[in-house]
Amino acid sequence: MAAGASWRRVVPVLLIAGVAALALVQAQTPAPRPASTVAQLMQAVLFPNANVIFVAEGEDPAAMPRDARPAASTNPLTGLYGGWQAVENSGLALMESADLLDMRGRLCANGTAVPVDEDDWTAAVRDLREAAGAVAVAARTQNQERIGETAITLADSCSTCHRIYRRPDAHCAR
Repeated sequence: MAAGASWRRVVPVLLIAGVAALALVQAQTPAPRPASTVAQLMQAVLFPNANVIFVAEGEDPAAMPRDARPAASTNPLTGLYGGWQAVENSGLALMESADLLDMRGRLCANGTAVPVDEDDWTAAVRDLREAAGAVAVAARTQNQERIGETAITLADSCSTCHRIYRRPDAHCAR
């Protein structure tokens, strides 16, 4: 048998073995574990970014003076990426946070697991994602009226979830 013929038989076997080994390694990789509770995520990401959007309803982000030291500013609207860019970025951050809220293994502040399989939770996360995406699109137009409209939808999505999950007797109550 020629050397080329034996390689033609060996290469497919090696490829199949390599793919199988890769699949086995990937199957053993544990899912990432959340680093924070829902309350901590709300305080660190959702609350501050929602406030940027709500401020933009009443004040023109383009008219806000930049901080004297924009790179050190703690106010996203007056910082290095301030103005309308801060509003768009806040919409995008809220949109991305929907995936974090749906992460398995995250706990509520009371120590119970986030109810990621409940229809109400799934709907609330979906509504947040959609409302935040609409804010980001509206921010690109630099139109306060559009921000006002999308901010109302965002606030409604927050309130709907809070009515269900922040009641004293609720699954995720504090």
